Amino acid sequence: MASYARFLSMILLGICTNVIYGQTLSNINKLNKGDSLLEKSHGQKLNASETSELKEYAISVQNQGQLLDESCHNYSASLQNINRAIQCFIVLKDTLDLANNRKFKGYLLSKMGMYTDAKTEINSALYLYSLKNKGWGIAVSQFDLSKVYDAEAKPDSALFYTNMALSFWQTAEDNYRIFIINTMKLNLLTKMKRFEGARAIENESKNLIAHNQFHWQGLLDFYFISARLYAALGQSPVFASYQNLYLTEIDTLKTKGISAKSTYDNVR
Repeated sequence: MASYARFLSMILLGICTNVIYGQTLSNINKLNKGDSLLEKSHGQKLNASETSELKEYAISVQNQGQLLDESCHNYSASLQNINRAIQCFIVLKDTLDLANNRKFKGYLLSKMGMYTDAKTEINSALYLYSLKNKGWGIAVSQFDLSKVYDAEAKPDSALFYTNMALSFWQTAEDNYRIFIINTMKLNLLTKMKRFEGARAIENESKNLIAHNQFHWQGLLDFYFISARLYAALGQSPVFASYQNLYLTEIDTLKTKGISAKSTYDNVR
């Protein structure tokens, strides 16, 4: 098996940003030790200290994988990290962390056009969350399924899972989750040319933005999809306004070393 340290050295050579470089360099010894522990676990039982170290390692590669996706959009490199985290959580018999990473793997596979495999991974996560009776995990998995069906150009199926996820977060009164899922619904209704419903959601989301501080990714997605809506409606001034918000946010993030774009940017 190729050394995982060699894979990390590829990142050091410039796959992404200086932020990733610094984090990888500071944790390189820990990652190498974790790699050795994972190999050891296949042949013998780890002691309590080694188990704890393996858990730290699993979280490190999981976080690295998520960073490669969020800040670099490097899905292949991200997937290598997530697969390694999955191996660790299987050894650790950590059901929830395994579910989290299988769900994320499904998302990455979808981004790579591997829709059948993506749905298999997310359905596996749904099963694991249900074993632990975690409604939030089921809801986030349903939302990820909606993303897969959207990428697969099956808006009816995507809308079905979007509405299932939205129902849970509305009951939980989680405004950010509602905002994120509303953007997906806005995206789908725009594609289905159901413009009246799309504009109602856009107005609801603007109200949520006015009363909350949201993460930049959610804002970028909303600006991007709202611009698409008003382009479809032929309303150039509103389209231009959203496009400007989108590009301005990207430029601001670039000054922080983040290569940002909407998660909808490469979805059909």
